[in-house]
Amino acid sequence: METKNLSFLSKFIGSCFYIGYSPIAPGTVASIAAAISLFFLPKLSIITYFLTLNILFFVGAVVAEKVAIITKQKDNQIIVIDEWFGMCLALFLAPKNIFVYLIALVVFRIFDIIKPMPILYIENNVPGGLGVMLDDACAGFFTFLIIQIVTLFF
Repeated sequence: METKNLSFLSKFIGSCFYIGYSPIAPGTVASIAAAISLFFLPKLSIITYFLTLNILFFVGAVVAEKVAIITKQKDNQIIVIDEWFGMCLALFLAPKNIFVYLIALVVFRIFDIIKPMPILYIENNVPGGLGVMLDDACAGFFTFLIIQIVTLFF
């Protein structure tokens, strides 16, 4: 996990404020941090949230690609911007309710860890930074769908 040749910005953004350097479960820590941040941030308009998601995805793909090239690892464990993005996508349009956020967190982590199809296919077949971001985008989207169904009926 050679990261000393990475620029400050790549480390800072890719690791989401150095969360990716957590010695224990950096992806889970980043997912929790994203959920907590979103819970306490003021509610954004749908357009602002959507645009922010797109920017986060693009920046994440670029940084993940750069880290992959320098470290010679497709998905270096310090890169957690993909988990951060996945949680942001999962919570898109979700009501600010602690139970909804907890459900989203658990469901997202299950999808991200178990990687059912097509998540596993994406992880194995989409190269570079795009692949790093897309598998978590898929997990986030499936979680988003479940959260929308849960909030619709409960």
